[in-house]
Amino acid sequence: MIGVYYFAMHWWCALCGTSAFAVRLPGATAVVASAGLTAVLGRRLTSWTDGLVAGLVFAVLPATARTGQDIRVYAFTILFALIATLALVRVTRSEVARRAWIGYAAALVAFGCLHLVAFVLLMPAHLVVLGSCARRDRSRVRRRSSRSARSRSCWCRWRLSATRSGCSSTGSARSGPGSSAGR
Repeated sequence: MIGVYYFAMHWWCALCGTSAFAVRLPGATAVVASAGLTAVLGRRLTSWTDGLVAGLVFAVLPATARTGQDIRVYAFTILFALIATLALVRVTRSEVARRAWIGYAAALVAFGCLHLVAFVLLMPAHLVVLGSCARRDRSRVRRRSSRSARSRSCWCRWRLSATRSGCSSTGSARSGPGSSAGR
């Protein structure tokens, strides 16, 4: 699957040349974008300052600099792993539209096409997160449905007792033969 990257690099080299700068530019750009996405992920998970610190720490790590200078798939693997993780955070934190799920799936497919071993390592973590969110959502739905069932039950009991006691829903006495409302 790494062949997708080398196929794209083949066309990049045909377009921009094979100088050291031209060949390393895509990886360096991917690492810079990854530093920014690390900051965004940190901001979404904790706070603005934590996100900024995470992005800066990622940017100054020696392994990050080496990955940015390397002419291999690893910079793009990091980039698409971050895109997939951000999409996962978006999917799990909001009322999810179909478009968000499609974006998450597209990021995972791109990530898997770049580096299959990294994909195999990332998927269990994402499945655990999705499973815990599904459990949380089920309990939230159960709480909502039990609250609404309790309120419906209370309303039905009140309505039944009001009907038996001769009161209408407006609180006035029932009109009819023998009632004082018609006098």
